[in-house]
Amino acid sequence: MGDEVYKLHKKLNGEDWERISTIFAIILTVSLSFGIPFFAFVSTSDSSIIYVAVTTGGTIIWLFGIISMLIASLKFQVDVNEFVRAYKRDYPKRAEIEILEMAYSDALSHAQEGLKNALTTWLLFGAWVSLTEIGLVSGNLGIKNSSVFWFGIGVASLLSFAGFIFTIILYLRKRTIEKALFAIQLKKSDKAEIAIKL
Repeated sequence: MGDEVYKLHKKLNGEDWERISTIFAIILTVSLSFGIPFFAFVSTSDSSIIYVAVTTGGTIIWLFGIISMLIASLKFQVDVNEFVRAYKRDYPKRAEIEILEMAYSDALSHAQEGLKNALTTWLLFGAWVSLTEIGLVSGNLGIKNSSVFWFGIGVASLLSFAGFIFTIILYLRKRTIEKALFAIQLKKSDKAEIAIKL
């Protein structure tokens, strides 16, 4: 892997974040994951499975959901043209068709990872909000702190919606890259056949 491609990978993997940004992201993720589920709710029955699911399970959901959203937002920045430029700079002697194939393959893997994480975010936060509503309606869950509760519901709903939007956009981007990559591979195989015949 050349320098330019390596820099692009670092950017899309969040490795070039400053230390202060990384520390802040970790503290915020842990605080929200443990704070909201446990400070917003109280159990109204002796053995409530829903309470355990919303609090203990909610901590895991929030933790994985926020991490998935961070990854999806990084992968959302994937741009095929940047990959093509980076591969051209790193491999100036390679054939144009090979550069295009490598660039599109690389961009596709990042788009697929982003799609997977966006879908995870959407489903996890959607599930948590649904469990919360079921618990409140069934009477197995009570609100301990209304400010924390509304903040948690608002943030979870926004993250779920953002995950849904990212899922659609990244899916469309992935399909576009796949179609272009398929066309590149067809063109490459046609050229190989012509070379063999000659």
